[in-house]
Amino acid sequence: FSSFQFDSYQNPHISHDYIDRQQALITQLEFDVEWRALFLDDSVCVFRGDSILAASAEDFEESMVPIPGHSYYMGVDVAKTHDYTAIVIIDGSDQKNCRVVYTERFQNKPYSYVVSRVLMLAAIFSVYVIHVDETGIGAAVTEQLMAGTSVAEGFIFSQASKVGLINTLKTGLEQHRLKIAPGSEILLNELRYYQYDMNKDTGSVKMSAPSGQHDDILCACALAYQKCAVIYADAGVIAIPQITPERRDLNSGDNSI
Repeated sequence: FSSFQFDSYQNPHISHDYIDRQQALITQLEFDVEWRALFLDDSVCVFRGDSILAASAEDFEESMVPIPGHSYYMGVDVAKTHDYTAIVIIDGSDQKNCRVVYTERFQNKPYSYVVSRVLMLAAIFSVYVIHVDETGIGAAVTEQLMAGTSVAEGFIFSQASKVGLINTLKTGLEQHRLKIAPGSEILLNELRYYQYDMNKDTGSVKMSAPSGQHDDILCACALAYQKCAVIYADAGVIAIPQITPERRDLNSGDNSI
Protein backbone atom coordinates (compact mmCIF):
# COMPACT_ATOMS: atom_id res chain seq x y z
CA PHE A 1 0.00 0.00 0.00
CA SER A 2 0.99 3.62 -0.39
CA SER A 3 0.03 6.69 1.61
CA PHE A 4 -0.09 10.28 0.35
CA GLN A 5 -0.83 13.61 1.95
CA PHE A 6 -1.36 16.86 0.02
CA ASP A 7 -2.79 20.15 1.20
CA SER A 8 -5.14 22.20 -0.96
CA TYR A 9 -2.42 24.65 -1.98
CA GLN A 10 -1.00 21.82 -4.12
CA ASN A 11 -4.28 21.40 -5.99
CA PRO A 12 -3.82 22.98 -9.46
CA HIS A 13 -7.58 23.44 -9.87
CA ILE A 14 -8.02 25.79 -6.88
CA SER A 15 -6.44 29.23 -6.70
CA HIS A 16 -4.37 30.19 -3.66
CA ASP A 17 -6.43 33.38 -3.38
CA TYR A 18 -9.61 31.33 -2.98
CA ILE A 19 -8.03 29.20 -0.25
CA ASP A 20 -6.79 32.31 1.56
CA ARG A 21 -10.32 33.71 1.50
CA GLN A 22 -11.66 30.49 3.05
CA GLN A 23 -9.09 30.77 5.83
CA ALA A 24 -10.49 34.21 6.70
CA LEU A 25 -13.94 32.71 7.31
CA ILE A 26 -13.15 29.79 9.64
CA THR A 27 -11.03 28.95 12.66
CA GLN A 28 -7.44 27.76 12.30
CA LEU A 29 -8.45 24.31 13.54
CA GLU A 30 -11.09 23.97 10.84
CA PHE A 31 -8.70 25.28 8.18
CA ASP A 32 -5.94 22.83 9.16
CA VAL A 33 -8.33 19.90 8.89
CA GLU A 34 -10.35 20.88 5.83
CA TRP A 35 -7.73 22.61 3.68
CA ARG A 36 -4.28 21.54 4.91
CA ALA A 37 -5.11 17.84 5.43
CA LEU A 38 -3.45 17.80 8.85
CA PHE A 39 -4.00 15.16 11.51
CA LEU A 40 -4.49 16.96 14.81
CA ASP A 41 -3.67 15.95 18.35
CA ASP A 42 -6.34 15.22 20.94
CA SER A 43 -6.21 18.58 22.73
CA VAL A 44 -9.53 19.35 24.38
CA CYS A 45 -9.09 23.13 24.61
CA VAL A 46 -11.43 25.12 22.39
CA PHE A 47 -9.43 28.36 22.47
CA ARG A 48 -5.72 28.36 21.67
CA GLY A 49 -3.41 29.60 24.39
CA ASP A 50 -1.48 31.89 22.04
CA SER A 51 -4.76 33.51 20.94
CA ILE A 52 -5.71 34.26 24.53
CA LEU A 53 -2.25 35.69 25.29
CA ALA A 54 -2.36 37.89 22.20
CA ALA A 55 -5.87 39.12 23.04
CA SER A 56 -4.77 40.24 26.51
CA ALA A 57 -1.39 41.71 25.51
CA GLU A 58 -2.54 45.32 25.26
CA ASP A 59 -2.44 47.39 28.44
CA PHE A 60 -5.92 48.83 28.94
CA GLU A 61 -8.59 48.60 31.62
CA GLU A 62 -12.33 48.02 31.65
CA SER A 63 -14.35 51.16 32.26
CA MET A 64 -17.96 52.29 32.60
CA VAL A 65 -17.06 55.53 30.81
CA PRO A 66 -17.94 55.21 27.11
CA ILE A 67 -16.12 57.10 24.37
CA PRO A 68 -18.43 59.49 22.48
CA GLY A 69 -19.11 58.35 18.93
CA HIS A 70 -18.06 54.74 19.52
CA SER A 71 -20.34 51.76 18.80
CA TYR A 72 -21.03 49.36 21.67
CA TYR A 73 -22.55 45.89 21.68
CA MET A 74 -23.85 44.01 24.71
CA GLY A 75 -24.20 40.28 25.38
CA VAL A 76 -26.25 38.91 28.28
CA ASP A 77 -26.11 35.31 29.47
CA VAL A 78 -28.99 34.68 31.86
CA ALA A 79 -28.33 32.52 34.94
CA LYS A 80 -29.63 29.04 35.50
CA THR A 81 -29.66 27.46 38.97
CA HIS A 82 -26.12 27.87 40.40
CA ASP A 83 -24.68 29.83 37.46
CA TYR A 84 -24.14 33.58 37.09
CA THR A 85 -25.97 36.11 35.01
CA ALA A 86 -23.21 37.72 32.94
CA ILE A 87 -23.04 41.00 31.02
CA VAL A 88 -20.30 41.87 28.54
CA ILE A 89 -19.96 45.07 26.50
CA ILE A 90 -17.67 45.30 23.47
CA ASP A 91 -16.50 48.42 21.70
CA GLY A 92 -16.88 47.44 18.05
CA SER A 93 -16.06 50.81 16.49
CA ASP A 94 -12.88 49.42 14.92
CA GLN A 95 -13.88 45.99 13.70
CA LYS A 96 -10.25 45.01 13.22
CA ASN A 97 -9.65 45.84 16.86
CA CYS A 98 -12.77 45.17 18.96
CA ARG A 99 -12.34 45.57 22.71
CA VAL A 100 -14.11 44.07 25.70
CA VAL A 101 -14.63 47.24 27.73
CA TYR A 102 -16.93 45.99 30.51
CA THR A 103 -17.76 42.68 32.20
CA GLU A 104 -20.03 41.92 35.12
CA ARG A 105 -21.65 38.88 36.68
CA PHE A 106 -23.93 38.26 39.65
CA GLN A 107 -26.02 35.51 41.22
CA ASN A 108 -29.42 35.05 42.84
CA LYS A 109 -31.01 38.26 41.61
CA PRO A 110 -34.70 38.60 40.61
CA TYR A 111 -35.63 39.16 36.98
CA SER A 112 -36.50 42.77 37.76
CA TYR A 113 -32.92 43.45 38.89
CA VAL A 114 -31.44 41.77 35.81
CA VAL A 115 -33.65 43.80 33.48
CA SER A 116 -33.03 47.12 35.24
CA ARG A 117 -29.27 46.52 35.39
CA VAL A 118 -29.06 45.63 31.69
CA LEU A 119 -31.16 48.63 30.67
CA MET A 120 -29.08 50.97 32.83
CA LEU A 121 -25.79 49.78 31.29
CA ALA A 122 -27.31 49.88 27.81
CA ALA A 123 -28.28 53.51 28.38
CA ILE A 124 -24.83 54.45 29.71
CA PHE A 125 -23.08 53.00 26.65
CA SER A 126 -25.88 53.76 24.16
CA VAL A 127 -25.47 50.20 22.91
CA TYR A 128 -26.33 49.35 19.34
CA VAL A 129 -27.80 45.97 20.27
CA ILE A 130 -28.43 43.86 23.39
CA HIS A 131 -27.98 40.19 22.45
CA VAL A 132 -29.69 38.11 25.14
CA ASP A 133 -29.70 34.41 25.97
CA GLU A 134 -33.38 33.58 25.45
CA THR A 135 -33.04 29.89 26.33
CA GLY A 136 -35.22 28.54 29.15
CA ILE A 137 -35.66 31.11 31.90
CA GLY A 138 -33.94 33.68 29.70
CA ALA A 139 -37.19 34.00 27.72
CA ALA A 140 -38.83 35.98 30.54
CA VAL A 141 -35.87 38.37 30.79
CA THR A 142 -35.74 38.79 27.02
CA GLU A 143 -39.46 39.57 26.89
CA GLN A 144 -39.10 42.30 29.53
CA LEU A 145 -36.03 43.75 27.81
CA MET A 146 -37.80 43.82 24.46
CA ALA A 147 -40.67 45.66 26.11
CA GLY A 148 -38.20 48.20 27.51
CA THR A 149 -36.03 48.84 24.45
CA SER A 150 -36.09 48.26 20.71
CA VAL A 151 -32.44 47.13 20.58
CA ALA A 152 -32.87 43.85 22.49
CA GLU A 153 -32.64 40.60 20.50
CA GLY A 154 -32.98 37.04 21.77
CA PHE A 155 -30.70 34.10 21.00
CA ILE A 156 -31.73 30.50 21.65
CA PHE A 157 -28.86 28.16 22.51
CA SER A 158 -28.90 24.76 20.84
CA GLN A 159 -26.00 22.45 20.12
CA ALA A 160 -25.76 23.75 16.54
CA SER A 161 -26.28 27.45 17.28
CA LYS A 162 -23.79 27.37 20.16
CA VAL A 163 -21.07 25.86 17.98
CA GLY A 164 -21.55 28.63 15.43
CA LEU A 165 -21.57 31.31 18.10
CA ILE A 166 -18.42 30.05 19.83
CA ASN A 167 -16.58 29.52 16.55
CA THR A 168 -17.22 33.16 15.63
CA LEU A 169 -15.58 34.21 18.91
CA LYS A 170 -12.75 31.71 18.37
CA THR A 171 -12.09 33.09 14.89
CA GLY A 172 -12.02 36.65 16.20
CA LEU A 173 -9.44 35.72 18.82
CA GLU A 174 -7.27 33.71 16.44
CA GLN A 175 -7.22 36.54 13.91
CA HIS A 176 -6.44 39.09 16.65
CA ARG A 177 -9.61 41.10 16.08
CA LEU A 178 -10.75 41.03 19.71
CA LYS A 179 -8.83 42.47 22.66
CA ILE A 180 -9.42 41.74 26.34
CA ALA A 181 -8.11 43.79 29.27
CA PRO A 182 -5.34 41.88 31.12
CA GLY A 183 -7.24 42.41 34.36
CA SER A 184 -10.34 40.57 33.09
CA GLU A 185 -9.22 37.33 34.77
CA ILE A 186 -12.65 35.71 34.97
CA LEU A 187 -13.18 35.94 31.21
CA LEU A 188 -9.59 34.92 30.45
CA ASN A 189 -9.82 31.87 32.72
CA GLU A 190 -13.13 30.80 31.19
CA LEU A 191 -11.49 30.96 27.76
CA ARG A 192 -8.47 28.94 28.97
CA TYR A 193 -10.56 26.12 30.44
CA TYR A 194 -13.33 25.87 27.84
CA GLN A 195 -13.29 22.35 26.35
CA TYR A 196 -14.49 20.07 23.63
CA ASP A 197 -16.43 17.12 25.01
CA MET A 198 -16.89 14.19 22.61
CA ASN A 199 -19.59 11.59 23.10
CA LYS A 200 -17.81 8.32 22.32
CA ASP A 201 -21.08 6.53 21.54
CA THR A 202 -22.51 9.03 19.05
CA GLY A 203 -19.36 10.86 17.95
CA SER A 204 -21.02 14.22 18.60
CA VAL A 205 -18.93 17.05 20.03
CA LYS A 206 -20.11 19.62 22.56
CA MET A 207 -18.40 22.71 23.93
CA SER A 208 -18.63 23.43 27.63
CA ALA A 209 -16.80 24.44 30.77
CA PRO A 210 -15.25 21.55 32.71
CA SER A 211 -16.94 20.33 35.87
CA GLY A 212 -16.79 22.96 38.60
CA GLN A 213 -16.07 25.81 36.18
CA HIS A 214 -18.33 28.41 34.56
CA ASP A 215 -18.71 29.81 31.04
CA ASP A 216 -21.18 32.64 31.71
CA ILE A 217 -18.88 35.57 30.90
CA LEU A 218 -17.53 33.67 27.88
CA CYS A 219 -21.04 33.11 26.48
CA ALA A 220 -22.00 36.74 27.10
CA CYS A 221 -18.82 37.79 25.29
CA ALA A 222 -19.66 35.51 22.35
CA LEU A 223 -23.18 36.97 22.16
CA ALA A 224 -21.82 40.52 22.08
CA TYR A 225 -19.02 39.73 19.62
CA GLN A 226 -21.30 37.99 17.14
CA LYS A 227 -23.18 41.23 16.60
CA CYS A 228 -20.13 43.32 15.81
CA ALA A 229 -17.77 40.83 14.17
CA VAL A 230 -16.65 41.13 10.56
CA ILE A 231 -13.89 39.30 8.70
CA TYR A 232 -11.57 41.12 6.32
CA ALA A 233 -10.25 39.25 3.27
CA ASP A 234 -7.95 40.47 0.51
CA ALA A 235 -10.86 41.19 -1.81
CA GLY A 236 -12.79 43.24 0.72
CA VAL A 237 -14.98 42.92 3.77
CA ILE A 238 -16.85 39.68 4.41
CA ALA A 239 -19.43 39.65 7.17
CA ILE A 240 -19.63 36.64 9.47
CA PRO A 241 -23.02 34.98 8.91
CA GLN A 242 -25.25 35.65 11.89
CA ILE A 243 -26.84 32.58 13.48
CA THR A 244 -30.52 33.37 13.90
CA PRO A 245 -32.39 30.41 15.39
CA GLU A 246 -36.11 30.30 14.79
CA ARG A 247 -37.89 31.89 17.73
CA ARG A 248 -41.34 32.91 18.85
CA ASP A 249 -42.03 36.64 18.71
CA LEU A 250 -42.44 37.51 22.38
CA ASN A 251 -44.21 40.78 21.59
CA SER A 252 -46.68 39.46 19.06
CA GLY A 253 -49.40 38.70 21.57
CA ASP A 254 -49.71 35.22 20.08
CA ASN A 255 -49.54 32.74 22.96
CA SER A 256 -49.83 29.67 20.79
CA ILE A 257 -46.94 27.23 20.74
